[in-house]
Amino acid sequence: MLVEPESHRYVTYSEARLALQEATKESREHAIWFLGNVIGNQNEWGSFGKHFVQRSWPRERKFQTSGSSRNFAHLAEEAGDDFPDVVKTILPLLGPVDHVDMLIYGGTGNSESTPLATRFPEAMLSLLDRVVPWSIAPPHDLRRIIDMIAAADPALRQDQRWRRLDGIAG
Repeated sequence: MLVEPESHRYVTYSEARLALQEATKESREHAIWFLGNVIGNQNEWGSFGKHFVQRSWPRERKFQTSGSSRNFAHLAEEAGDDFPDVVKTILPLLGPVDHVDMLIYGGTGNSESTPLATRFPEAMLSLLDRVVPWSIAPPHDLRRIIDMIAAADPALRQDQRWRRLDGIAG
């Protein structure tokens, strides 16, 4: 394919959207994984990743699968300081995730970093609210992460999203 002279892109955003719409579920999930590697390794969220998601990613509900939502959530986790902006951008593309334990584990951090739930409590709450299904057994460490969110921003205890997750956590 020819490069567009002014933008130096090989594929237009519209062409990329069409390709993603026609791709298999597994291919779309892999595309998210690949996008995460590109923006994570080269710190390209603001200059490439955000625009690609906004302009190319299909918006139809049928493309909001558990796997794609899980991969988008992982992409957000790997975005570092861009986490809130990534969450805001991907939120309309997310649906419930079958297994959210790894997302929760990632949000609670490790001994080497400040947890995302503490650094960005509102963004983490938004993300969890979209991916944690309504009727499930409580995911491992859900209580821990929502308590971390409330400790970081006590006003969020009054938020309907926090209250819903609190009810699930039991």
